[in-house]
Amino acid sequence: QWQIEAVEKNAKAAVHHESIIDLTKSIDIIKSKFRKSYRSLINENKYGIRCRIVGKDINPNIWDESRELHKREAGRGTRSDETWEIQYQIIVEGGGFLSTVRDENQNMIGCGFFEITRDEAQYSSAAYRRDLFRLPIGHIAQFKAINEMQKRGCKEYYIGRYSTLHDEQRPSDKELAISH
Repeated sequence: QWQIEAVEKNAKAAVHHESIIDLTKSIDIIKSKFRKSYRSLINENKYGIRCRIVGKDINPNIWDESRELHKREAGRGTRSDETWEIQYQIIVEGGGFLSTVRDENQNMIGCGFFEITRDEAQYSSAAYRRDLFRLPIGHIAQFKAINEMQKRGCKEYYIGRYSTLHDEQRPSDKELAISH
């Protein structure tokens, strides 16, 4: 019956893909599923950078640093001050964390914001220095975040929609690059 009602109301089916990691698997199994060319790159020591998880004890200066990095790399403010404050409060209240990456001079060169519940984690936003894209900054931040999610007992990590050229509405080049 529901199919008939849907057709009568001009509904149509659309397929899209989601990227989800099963965090109940060991970290070695999770890493083994990464693209082979990226596995060896996930090594902070190899690049002289340090990745750190910042949670409830976040210093407001660190949050401001991440916000400025995001604005600088995007070339503009991408959201309101209110939403930045909401995300900061999520971290302070234990519902999220920041995965920060710093160079040898302690400059923030990347950061990712992740939200968590008891069972699930979700990728929310990130910023990485574009002039350092040759380095696997985002991969290292993500891997450190996955470790943190497991420590916190999360069972699934929802990365987001996986965009392809076959999607009904063509994704932007940025969406395709992120999915890749």
